[in-house]
Amino acid sequence: MNYAKFTKQGKLIKGIKLELVPQGNTRDAISKYKIVEADQQLADMVKEVVMAGNEFYKDFIKQIAGHMDGADWQAYGEAVENKATEQKTYDEAVKSISASIKNAILDTAELYGGKKTLLLLFYANM
Repeated sequence: MNYAKFTKQGKLIKGIKLELVPQGNTRDAISKYKIVEADQQLADMVKEVVMAGNEFYKDFIKQIAGHMDGADWQAYGEAVENKATEQKTYDEAVKSISASIKNAILDTAELYGGKKTLLLLFYANM
């Protein structure tokens, strides 16, 4: 027999809420050393760093894309779609795109101080 139908009542959902409220010395230390304020300041700084990093990478990708001569994205897209049936074509397309990315990174190295980055080292070793 269905209990809800029998009693004509819906499901009963119980929940419990736990809250940790600092007491005594802990509360005093949090106030004295301004832990909450410092944590908020750190969170704000992290947001700024993330935004700056995002802008840097966006610019970096635009620079790389601007130097990718000969990259056949259409052929690469078709090779990805047909990967299961044409593995050799897919492998050739991946090598071609990887070579274009590597060359673009090498071409733009002077924009970033001419230093080899981890990204450059990764693509150079492919």
